[in-house]
Amino acid sequence: MSVDKVKKKIDKILELTQERVADEVGGLMGATMSMSDLSTRLISKEDFFDEPSGKLVFSEMQISGELEGDGCILVTVKDAIRLGGTLIMLPDNELEESVSSEDYSEEIEDSYGEIANIIAGAYTKTFEEMYPKKFRFIRKNLEVDES
Repeated sequence: MSVDKVKKKIDKILELTQERVADEVGGLMGATMSMSDLSTRLISKEDFFDEPSGKLVFSEMQISGELEGDGCILVTVKDAIRLGGTLIMLPDNELEESVSSEDYSEEIEDSYGEIANIIAGAYTKTFEEMYPKKFRFIRKNLEVDES
């Protein structure tokens, strides 16, 4: 299979994964979730971390099965706070205050961790349906990168 065909297939799988993530996370939070301005590109870890991004929440992912490896989910700390705070139903004023001050509390970390688990499951389900090799995405640790 040519590199272009493989890239198109992976891009399609990732597009469907993003739709599944939006549906499942939105359903968990009881809200409509949309993901926009998403793009895929190959980039080295060094180049990625050289780009300015602010505080990020790094969710370590283990890939196991017929394919094995490591990966991660990276979101801005503000997005993690918004998602986690919405899940635990923080009042709007507290949520906005936490987002603006980037107060990533233990309670928000726990609730965002649940969302990261849902995201890992969405990746697993979509790849099971669309990719010939069987493997799972398992969310491991969460940490905040201050760079």
